[in-house]
Amino acid sequence: MSASPNSAASLRLRRTGVRLRAKNVSLRARGVPIGLLLLLAIGSLGPLHPGIARAAEIEDISFPAQVQAGPHRLAVFGLGLLRYRVLFRGYVGALYLPPGASADDVLEDIPKALELHYFWDIEGRFFGEKADELLEETLAPQRLESLRERLDRLHSLYRDVEAGDRYRLTYLPGRGTTLTYNGEALGTIPGADFARAYFGIWLGPEPLNESFRDQILGRR
Repeated sequence: MSASPNSAASLRLRRTGVRLRAKNVSLRARGVPIGLLLLLAIGSLGPLHPGIARAAEIEDISFPAQVQAGPHRLAVFGLGLLRYRVLFRGYVGALYLPPGASADDVLEDIPKALELHYFWDIEGRFFGEKADELLEETLAPQRLESLRERLDRLHSLYRDVEAGDRYRLTYLPGRGTTLTYNGEALGTIPGADFARAYFGIWLGPEPLNESFRDQILGRR
């Protein structure tokens, strides 16, 4: 199912409590696609004016409306909230894709970024352990083995997080997947195959949490 920021299947901000802010103006969603609200928030199709704050917001947490990934400027495609045991907020996230990309393209060999903001303190080892657990369930043994050394390398980079900390994964074709912690680049892992598998933890057919995936891809 294809979904773009401006399509009827796009993320409906009313369902996720998303707000967009431009300067001192707060735009509350009324079932309007996120792409349209972003255009309104940053001045329609005109140039971006320096000094104007622009953000996408969910659960009172702001994310940049755009991020730079090498030579590519990526726009926020969707936002999502992961709840733990229904009642507790685990983290919120923002997905960034190139202009014109759809939800069906998310695991293809295109630039992309996924940023997560955490509400709880988490030990660094937990990230690798949970990723390994999911990948062992969803990938064929031979494919997992081909990724093993690179997975171990990425997982060795994770640090403990405190509430309010952020991780971002950014993929650039030909370069690899970069893990960033609160704006600090920790390392880059090569391979389109690696990016497809790792982004699939959140965005693939068998993700960590289907509700989070569907929110951030605009499927609910």
